[in-house]
Amino acid sequence: MNQIPRLILLTNDTTILALSDFPFYVVYWNVFSTKKGDLIKRDDRIDWCMETSLRQEVKSIRENTEKPIFLKIEDRLNAMQIRLKPKIGSLYCVDAIDGDAMLWKRVKINTKNVSEIGFQSEILDKMDAVWDKSRKYCLDINENTPEHRRPSILILEKINNDEDQARSLPNLWEIYDKIIQSGNELAKTPICLPFYQIETKKNVYEYIPINK
Repeated sequence: MNQIPRLILLTNDTTILALSDFPFYVVYWNVFSTKKGDLIKRDDRIDWCMETSLRQEVKSIRENTEKPIFLKIEDRLNAMQIRLKPKIGSLYCVDAIDGDAMLWKRVKINTKNVSEIGFQSEILDKMDAVWDKSRKYCLDINENTPEHRRPSILILEKINNDEDQARSLPNLWEIYDKIIQSGNELAKTPICLPFYQIETKKNVYEYIPINK
């Protein structure tokens, strides 16, 4: 069975990544947010609800100049005119120290229609640990908790536009170390980890943690 090393961020929530001091700078991203709230109009029989969504791609400041300005996730959130806590669909970021560019993409962990007991249990447990610790961390610093718990992760797809580099275990552990060592106690939950991606059925994948 083919085992492909993948580096996984155990959340795609911008708030959690910002709170963990995610160290890389956003070149561009695609984010989305769905908020629900009551409309002004109500009657005795129906509560009217409004659902809004935002999909926004944000490019770097002065991107076509010799010295583009990059912002971290926290700065991107603060620069948003609309006060949302969006999720990430895709993220293209850069390491300001060595210049490596990384492309991350969202994947939803799905256990439906799979009969094996314990399928995806390890990655789901680690995702739960990140979510639970982030909520406690928010309470400790008097910050609003993240919105909408969803079973989504971010998988590192390319390093410097090269898929093979993003499947090299030495590269994955190097990026893992940067995220964990540059971050705070929330990052050290850990918020990311190398996994083996195993195709158990056609287009059905299991993720098994890799021991360092």
